[in-house]
Amino acid sequence: MCSEPALRRRRPPRPAATASCVAAWCAVLVLATAGLAACGKQGDPRPPLRQVPQRTDDLTVSQRGDELLLDLPYPKTTAAGAALPPLDRVEVWVAVRPVPERLREPAAGEAEAGGLAVASGAADAAAEADEADEADEADDGTAQVGVEAAAGGEVAQASAGEAAEPATAGDAEPDAERAARREAARRRRELARPLDGPQFVAAAELRRAFTEADLASSIHGDRILLRVALSDPQSGDPEIHYVSVRTAVGEDVSAWSNQAVLAPRTPPPPPGSFFVEQKGNGIEVSWQVEADPAVVGYNLYRRDAQSRLFGGPVARPPRDSSSFFDRTVTVGETYIYSVTSVVSYQPLIESAIAEVREVDYRDRFAPPLPASVVALAEDGRVRLVWEGSDADDLAGYLVSRREGDGDFVPLFDAPRAGTEYVDEAVVSGETYAYRVVAVDLSGNESEAAEASTEAR
Repeated sequence: MCSEPALRRRRPPRPAATASCVAAWCAVLVLATAGLAACGKQGDPRPPLRQVPQRTDDLTVSQRGDELLLDLPYPKTTAAGAALPPLDRVEVWVAVRPVPERLREPAAGEAEAGGLAVASGAADAAAEADEADEADEADDGTAQVGVEAAAGGEVAQASAGEAAEPATAGDAEPDAERAARREAARRRRELARPLDGPQFVAAAELRRAFTEADLASSIHGDRILLRVALSDPQSGDPEIHYVSVRTAVGEDVSAWSNQAVLAPRTPPPPPGSFFVEQKGNGIEVSWQVEADPAVVGYNLYRRDAQSRLFGGPVARPPRDSSSFFDRTVTVGETYIYSVTSVVSYQPLIESAIAEVREVDYRDRFAPPLPASVVALAEDGRVRLVWEGSDADDLAGYLVSRREGDGDFVPLFDAPRAGTEYVDEAVVSGETYAYRVVAVDLSGNESEAAEASTEAR
């Protein structure tokens, strides 16, 4: 017999199934450990989402009096295309450089007024504008087109798209005029060319940072209208202003906008004797014509009483105009008007807004009275007929009657449509007089038209 220790030594090994169970338990433990790890911290924290505003690419600049007026869209998205929260500020950066001497002198044959060539026809003016547009696009399309050549110590500017008067006898030779136009267009293109990026960044100064509080009063629709004071546009040599903006949300700042290029001029005086008057179906605005020969026209501005800013002009009367009749008004609204003198439309250079006039546009004008009123006596009644009143806002007619020598008494309270009324409350042999009054939607009443007859 074998001893007990020998029996223990001969005990068979564990079955394979037992090893499989151990492996399974190990896998469960590994998965459980991984699950616990997933509930904890995973790697480095992600940086917060950036809110860099989308770059402004259509900034424009004009001059009103001694101020630069900037017009740009309110950015709605980030540079990545996400929705943008309200802006915290808008930075206005300006680089100023003198107009080169070679660009100040007028070329031979150019017009005396302003020192610029005058196009002899619409085709030439359009071709010249096309040349300027092509040159700007070749640069990089970022400049505000319109800075034009300097003369007499100032930068003369004119609308590139406007045609001048045809040439007349005594003018310069056509070849000389053509050469002068080309030279003027070349100077305009050169003056309108923006600085390259490093040049602008090196020369630009922060002229003003508009904060959130400032922007609240500078928003007009979906645009931002900003005003920046010029240092002194009336003294010294002519200068070119290169303007760019950056918008910001917190510490996230947009890329530089396009450069808007402007050469400020001595602004003209505003028109004198400025009046507004309600007349008929509109408002007439009148002013004293400005004697300054540099004035090429006027800008008429209008805003309603709830608006804080003037938008674009509602009319551009020519220089020999002294009034404008505004028919685009709505009854019941209050409007505020102003007029400026303009020496250049492209880019816009105009006088300051010196005065404003307010008018409460109410319909205070009575409609025309009804014509050809006739009272026809019929058996047991009187038929009253008339021609209608020619009023766009006619509400209807009121009819009143008088018996004998008595007073006129209304036959109904509210205006009625139609041009006929039948009075059946009559007594045969009595004389009746009638009055017909036209009433408009504002309650204005016309003069009364009368007719009388003896009932039968």
